[in-house]
Amino acid sequence: MRNDRLFLRLFRWLAILTVAALAGCGDSTGPGAPQLDLVLAAPDEGDRAAAVTVVGDVVAVHAANGYRLFSREGKGWLKLLVIAEAGATFPSRGVVVARLEIADADGVSDYRAHVTEVASADYELKSARDYSARLEAHRR
Repeated sequence: MRNDRLFLRLFRWLAILTVAALAGCGDSTGPGAPQLDLVLAAPDEGDRAAAVTVVGDVVAVHAANGYRLFSREGKGWLKLLVIAEAGATFPSRGVVVARLEIADADGVSDYRAHVTEVASADYELKSARDYSARLEAHRR
């Protein structure tokens, strides 16, 4: 009987500590974190994939509806492969393809993005010369 009460007491404390730890988990990501939109523009709306390099410390990245992202990051840079899903493209006027959460709102002007490679819908590699990537303040 004494062991049962000891076990219950230990279990309660463990449950309380677990809940407290989960409640305290978090970082600078989420609704309050500074965010930038990654906007891609292309001269040919038939293109389906673009490799983009972002310079700056990115905390998290989220794909916009209609796009898939694959990423690789390092200190001060992020490489993204952006793939337009069926029905989505990179229009010439530009479209938001991802939302970036950044560490420092004061350093927003230091962030840069550029397109390094592009592939058409039939996976043919194309020159990235006429493509653009820009970062804009995210509108909530």
